[in-house]
Amino acid sequence: MTPERWQQIKVLVALALEREPGERPALLDRECRDDEPLRLEVETLIASCEEDRDLIEKLTAERARTLILSGEPRVVSTLTVGPYQVMGEIGHGGMGTVYVAMRADDQYRKRVAIKLVRRGMDTEQILSRFRHERQILASLDHPNIARLLDGGTTEEGLPYFVMEHIEGQRIDEYCDARRLTTIERLKLFREVCSAIHYAHQNLIVHRDVKPSNILVTPDGAPKLVDFGIAKLLKPEMYARTIAPTIAAVRPMTPDYASPEQVRGQPITTASDIYSLGVLLYELLTGHRPYRGAGLTLQELEMAICDEEPERPSTAVNRVEEVIDEDGSSQKTLSPETVSRTREGQPDKLQRKLKGDLDNIVLMAMRKEPQRRYASVEQFSEDIRRHLDGLPVIARKDTFGYRTDKFVRRHKFGVAAATALIVLAIAAAVAIVMQSARAARERDKAQKVSAFLVDIFKLSDPSEARGKTVTARDILDKGAERIERELKDQPDVQATLMDTIGLVYRGLGFYDSAAPLLEKSLSLRRELFGGEHLDVAKSLNDLGLVMIDKQNTASAEPLLREALAMRRKLLGKEHKDVAESMNLLGLVLYFRGDFASAEQLQRETLAMRRRLLGNEHQDVAQSLNNLGLTLHDRGEDDAAEPFLQEALAIDRRLLGDEHTEVATFMINLASVKFAKGDFEEAERLHREGLVLDRKLWGNEHPRVALRLNNLAEAIRERGAYEEALPLYREAIAIDRKAIGEESWTVALFTSNLAAALHGEGNLAEAEPLYRNALTIFKKQLGDSHPRTARCTTRLARLLFEKGDLAGAEQMLRQSLEIQRKNFPGGHRDLATTEVALGDLLVRRGDAQGAESLLREGLGFRTSKLKNGNWQIAEAESALGGCLAALKRYDEAEPLLTASYSVLRAKRGDNDKETARALARLIQLYQAEGKLDRAAQYSAAASNK
Repeated sequence: MTPERWQQIKVLVALALEREPGERPALLDRECRDDEPLRLEVETLIASCEEDRDLIEKLTAERARTLILSGEPRVVSTLTVGPYQVMGEIGHGGMGTVYVAMRADDQYRKRVAIKLVRRGMDTEQILSRFRHERQILASLDHPNIARLLDGGTTEEGLPYFVMEHIEGQRIDEYCDARRLTTIERLKLFREVCSAIHYAHQNLIVHRDVKPSNILVTPDGAPKLVDFGIAKLLKPEMYARTIAPTIAAVRPMTPDYASPEQVRGQPITTASDIYSLGVLLYELLTGHRPYRGAGLTLQELEMAICDEEPERPSTAVNRVEEVIDEDGSSQKTLSPETVSRTREGQPDKLQRKLKGDLDNIVLMAMRKEPQRRYASVEQFSEDIRRHLDGLPVIARKDTFGYRTDKFVRRHKFGVAAATALIVLAIAAAVAIVMQSARAARERDKAQKVSAFLVDIFKLSDPSEARGKTVTARDILDKGAERIERELKDQPDVQATLMDTIGLVYRGLGFYDSAAPLLEKSLSLRRELFGGEHLDVAKSLNDLGLVMIDKQNTASAEPLLREALAMRRKLLGKEHKDVAESMNLLGLVLYFRGDFASAEQLQRETLAMRRRLLGNEHQDVAQSLNNLGLTLHDRGEDDAAEPFLQEALAIDRRLLGDEHTEVATFMINLASVKFAKGDFEEAERLHREGLVLDRKLWGNEHPRVALRLNNLAEAIRERGAYEEALPLYREAIAIDRKAIGEESWTVALFTSNLAAALHGEGNLAEAEPLYRNALTIFKKQLGDSHPRTARCTTRLARLLFEKGDLAGAEQMLRQSLEIQRKNFPGGHRDLATTEVALGDLLVRRGDAQGAESLLREGLGFRTSKLKNGNWQIAEAESALGGCLAALKRYDEAEPLLTASYSVLRAKRGDNDKETARALARLIQLYQAEGKLDRAAQYSAAASNK
């Protein structure tokens, strides 16, 4: 074992031990992928470390190797299992190891295979599944299924069973080594079908049909092995010790799993039919239907559920790099290498597969179980009919399927005898139309692809002729050509408008994206009418850009229509439905309806977890959006775990340098900031700004948001001069990208004014506040929380200028809005309460001020860390109020402690520190402690 291998094992064991047992298979699926030896080593050590969590750190690589090797069944060291002499290992799987052995008591001399539970895997669930497999084998007697010969229990109480030993090769290697022709492979495959059909007749679904589980003997007989994850269709027919299948575990081999296996849905014989289709696809073409370089497990599962595989006759022309199942080597598959082991010539192989075999394989692999062959026997019979030159069931656009669908839509019309003829004609027309539609879709895809390739020729040196060509140039040229050249192809035109519109959007060119998406929507409405998935997509995409443009009033009806349409056409549980729900939740969030946004986001998150599992980018997106809503509601403790989980998922899936990772860092930093962890917030924003500039360039709205947030963290520590240029750059970017009157321009302007206000530049700050407030009211409305926050800031400035009446009116307006929006309290509400309380003290209403100040201080104390300057600011204001009420003994500790904190956190020259000092001096003067007052007055004059 190399040091590198040992380090890899240690890391995986440590990660697995941190998770619940039920979460570990997904981790190992993702990290080990096709490296089965690595997975075996990790699983063995996990079992050993369960009893001693520090064991992994105590082990050396050699000691670990010894432990892993001894991690095979404890009985191996005795060299006998019951009456059998163990001779060596054949292989191992998820729960057991298989050995070759001989009968040791001389009753007869026969080589056999013995399967035992591996050390560390002898949990009750695994032992139950092991006995389950043994009972299944005992019930099967077929020439193409490995037979059970014997069984028993070891001295240590572990079950084992003895099977006939198959001397043979896995079916794909057997076929390639002997260069079997397509016809020979089909005949061999029909024998495999016979074994699976027999199992189905005995109410058993194999669930793991793949080449390594089908061995072919030297005389050419295939043998089906390994029923370790098989499912009983009627468990009640067997012993009650058989454990039911646990859906969450979803045992399977992903490359050969059916869509229903991937989704965790009920498994029937149709699942084996699908896996047989994948097996036949590979035997005929040499390729796997969804195999691609760098494909993650989640990407593979999405392909299985959502992507249609290439026709086998097309796949044989594919060139791709593939990795052997043991991960030890890589090879290139090409038309020449594939045909060399089959028909000799690529064109000859393609002709053999084109037509019937294309349709037979793809019918077996249909996404919907009910559209596959009704049984394995029917699948095999269709192959026989093809071999005999007879018509097959799997004809292109099957008449039976199309007619059945038509009849179901018109079942009442069938009742009349005279309508039968009309129905037959209508069905025929429907078939022709469906076929034509499929042809149009293929034609459209080809035209879209050709067009996109053509517009990107602009970047070719021979086309550019020495000029620097930007992505914007390419998109602008493409958009112009779509309008001019595709007027007679509205379907293609709409698709390309939608595609290029989304690319514009991704680059931050929202004003260019919106018109294209609007035209795409209009074209699709004309082409498809009111209810169509393409129309729903256009509504959704346009709604997304309206969110980016901060036009939530336009976005909301678009997204509500898209959501209703998708629910009607796709059902309530679908990833596209979740996408529209997610965007609608964002609209509600931006409009300040946090309660409705939170409810919708929680529903979306739950749906996405059900559909996609926990490790998915869409799930991370929902976690982030929910966390952001909770943050804006002032529930930062509740928000932080969601944002941390979202960031962790995306880092695992996408790496550290990804745009979504950068966005999630912004949001987590905002929560850190709100909780008073300014140093961590600033660190995250600085790290994120470098990443954002690298990913987006210097003029993207996301960079503007990062600049603003970093400036906010800097302003909070009183470094106003350092923050000012960051705010100004953010405003300039957003004005150019979104417009002069976007609410983010207003937000950044308000923050810039706050920095100027903080350094005492009231003359420049006031018009900026007023300009921001005007935009907020126009874009978000008078009752939006951001409007209220800006109003409070302007009111505090007026207070400092001496306009107490104007300031009080504004503060009471803000207070009314915030109490309505945040009934449970909020940091903005606390700021307004403290400001209004301080003003009332100045106006002589200390009695009315006390409750406001205590409520504001109470919220800050409950939400922020001890020592936070905002807590000190509220304590100082309350101390001044109590002093005005002549409750000096209560006021003094508040005023002295808050002054010390503000000096330490904000510095002597900060205005809040100065105000705290002035209150303390006034206290001692009112108490008659003139020496103390003089002492602090001297400190003030020395500044």
